[in-house]
Amino acid sequence: MKENGVRRLSYTGMSQLRSFLVFSIGMSSLCLSNSLIAEFKLLRTLDLENVPIEELPDGVVYLFNLRYLNLRGTAIKKLPKSIGRLRNLQTLNISHTKIETLPKGIAKLLNLRHLIMSQLHTDVTGTRFSNINGTMFRYINGIRAPLNVSKLNKLQVLSCVEAEGDFIRLVGNMNQLTRIGITNVKKSDEMHLCDSIQKLQLLQHLELMACDEEEILGTNALSSPSPQLRGVLLVGKLEKVPFWFHSLRNLTSLGLHWSRLEEDLLPYIADLPCLGRLILVNSYVGKELCFGRGFVKLTKLMLRNFPSVNKITIEKGVMPNLKFFEVGNCNELKTLPLGLEYLTNLQELHLVNLPMEIIDPIRKGAVDRPRVQHIPEINHYNFIQSGGVTIEKLS
Repeated sequence: MKENGVRRLSYTGMSQLRSFLVFSIGMSSLCLSNSLIAEFKLLRTLDLENVPIEELPDGVVYLFNLRYLNLRGTAIKKLPKSIGRLRNLQTLNISHTKIETLPKGIAKLLNLRHLIMSQLHTDVTGTRFSNINGTMFRYINGIRAPLNVSKLNKLQVLSCVEAEGDFIRLVGNMNQLTRIGITNVKKSDEMHLCDSIQKLQLLQHLELMACDEEEILGTNALSSPSPQLRGVLLVGKLEKVPFWFHSLRNLTSLGLHWSRLEEDLLPYIADLPCLGRLILVNSYVGKELCFGRGFVKLTKLMLRNFPSVNKITIEKGVMPNLKFFEVGNCNELKTLPLGLEYLTNLQELHLVNLPMEIIDPIRKGAVDRPRVQHIPEINHYNFIQSGGVTIEKLS
């Protein structure tokens, strides 16, 4: 029922409630009082995603049976110091909140399996960025965590946490991790970082971000990462292509952002047997990208923000299963990628902020139209200074 424009919840039957989920995000406030929460004695799931609250009600920490707490997208700025009372909590999601630091009590959540806490980067005005066109280096921030978080030996997902102090050295003790995301990584962390990753033999997803765009993201000391790795995202400058890439036989997704490699990456990853998604953002400083062989399982390819590349070539027989192809912010590119006509299974072509000399020849009736006429969906996106985007359908 509603009272004074605010939803008021009835207490009737609340003592037997197991799950409480809020789907209405249009409310200016939520009447979730401590007296109401006290009725949730058996509650196991509390989902407040995108609810506009700034504080977590004090009574939440007394929900002894709580297993799942989702605060994603709320305006909460901090977790209560007594968060450790939730001894049975298994999943805590505080992504895209205003939380910057975890309290020390987080280490008391000994049954925690999933700690999800990446934050969209904000500028000095508080504006959040999504980095959809790949022109910014930093778009995700990790959360600072106390060193004792490494004592959570049941934790399987930890993403994203900011590297501070001895955290990188200690994370190797969390041998149940299947996903780890670490931001603020420095070149000086390389030996401890690689040693810790080496120990995480159940790891399936690895995400690393350097502290700034000029910092070297050192991973060359890593000899044999988990054979179960299925997703790798590296954000930061790379001195050379990590030699351990060739061992990633189960890798399905690879993202390299701001690597600015001087050597051609593509020959090192062309033969990965399971690679299905490849996202490259400002990852190469050469003038030509040539997909000369392999990529047999690739279905999604995104090439963003290559300031020096003036030619992209796709040889016949390469990427035979590609369905989604995006090219964006390649201002030196002189023509549409050569070889598009060979991609017979391509369903979507997205062209973002490209010179009009590339767009005009593929319009209906234009000279290069036959090269793309087999593609069901072709979109041209143009980002404008005000922050908006125009979309032109070319199919």
